[in-house]
Amino acid sequence: MVLKVFIAFLISVVCVFSNKLNAKTPDDLLCLRQTAAVEKKLGIKTNLLSAIALVESGKYDKDYPTGISWPWTVTSGGSGTFYNSKQEAIAAVEKLKAEGVENIDVGCMQVNLKFHPDAFKNLDEAFDVRKNVAYAAKFLKENYERTGQWGLAAVQYHSKQEQKALKYEDKLLNVWEKLKKYGNPAVPNIQAIETEEKVVDKTEIKKKEKPRVNPLKPRKPKFDKKAEDEKAKRSIMEWRKAKIEEWLMRNRPPESEEPIFEDARSDNK
Repeated sequence: MVLKVFIAFLISVVCVFSNKLNAKTPDDLLCLRQTAAVEKKLGIKTNLLSAIALVESGKYDKDYPTGISWPWTVTSGGSGTFYNSKQEAIAAVEKLKAEGVENIDVGCMQVNLKFHPDAFKNLDEAFDVRKNVAYAAKFLKENYERTGQWGLAAVQYHSKQEQKALKYEDKLLNVWEKLKKYGNPAVPNIQAIETEEKVVDKTEIKKKEKPRVNPLKPRKPKFDKKAEDEKAKRSIMEWRKAKIEEWLMRNRPPESEEPIFEDARSDNK
């Protein structure tokens, strides 16, 4: 009897622990809820800021095919670390700074503290979901105003270097397709809008300017193989003709001083 009670107790403990592990926390959709709100407020292409958040601080979640963006993410020199709370994330950044590390990405949008030193007054602000997303949205909008293209603005959120931008583009397109299919888990009725313009176009990354043509400098004619072959044949024939004529001149018989034929005229006739 005691054994049965003990087994029942163990089963109940395991169930409670399992439920805790699977239970959703209030933090799960904080980032994506905020990115959706800011997209609407600032007129950013639907789900583009959310896609960036998922690429930057994306975390697998069995209930959401798109995954979720985790607000307490810290990255420094590798893959990000997902902390359980804002306090833990702040403590982690303080420890990194104490060790002399400067290149640190923080929060939903992984804003880099080294390259954006004036983004936040302190770490509490840096991990404030609203302020973190607001700064990222401002940066994205500035990219758009400079480039005139949402796709280019999005990849340059990560880097302006071509190779890095292209790698980021692949990740971004993958997430964009998931959002288009499943919608933003924080706002499931809003899906990525289908447009004729691709979200990102690789030709936008780096456009090579055509060299300017100097109108005063004569253009080189285009190479014509057939014409060149005919020209070569004519040159060979002319050379052979010249050689034959030269040989004939050297080998012709010498001219005689006397006439070959007797003059038909005669003074005696």
